[in-house]
Amino acid sequence: MIQEDDDFIKSKSNTWKKHNDLNEKLVYMLDHKVDSALKYADKFSDENGLVVPEYIVKGLQWLIK
Repeated sequence: MIQEDDDFIKSKSNTWKKHNDLNEKLVYMLDHKVDSALKYADKFSDENGLVVPEYIVKGLQWLIK
């Protein structure tokens, strides 16, 4: 899903911590967890039938402030 979706941003690296040869889009998401979670919460909820609880979204928004 991540690789095929053009909305996901790519990192300049394919390494995260001790993990090598990762997808660049996944590395970006791991480096920017809060921003990525907020940006893609609706996308994941809509496409996969998953529901991100409102308290998690509000908690992530609080972290950014």
